[in-house]
Amino acid sequence: MSLVRNIRTALRGTLAYKSPISWTRLLSSTPTPVKPESSKPISEGSDTGVRAIHKPDNLEKKFLVWTGKYKSVEEVPEYVSPQVMERTRNKIRIKVANIMVCLTILGCIGAIYSGKKAAESGESVEKMNLDWHKKYNEDAAKSASK
Repeated sequence: MSLVRNIRTALRGTLAYKSPISWTRLLSSTPTPVKPESSKPISEGSDTGVRAIHKPDNLEKKFLVWTGKYKSVEEVPEYVSPQVMERTRNKIRIKVANIMVCLTILGCIGAIYSGKKAAESGESVEKMNLDWHKKYNEDAAKSASK
């Protein structure tokens, strides 16, 4: 077990180490194919040097503009980094959640207002229920007498 741990710690800084599971592939007799280095451009304005490998669709481009990352849809590059897209999705998720909270609060206020207005005019759920039962019993009595 310590040999495996030593191999894992030695490989940790190299490109061959990807996850705790991949070290078993390195020790196997069948070689695994190595992917060639991507030739996609580094995203503009990126200070980390992360390769821009995500190609945003039209909706994601609008998300990038709506969150303020770019001024217009035309300015969005062909490829952006996955980290930029993840941050953009998180910001959109938060904005949508905040909008939903505001709409829920407005709906509650509207329900309270309409309930108070109905109470002023004498309408109530209890009265509506009694009226429905009265009508139902009358209809049942008419159909039974026929």
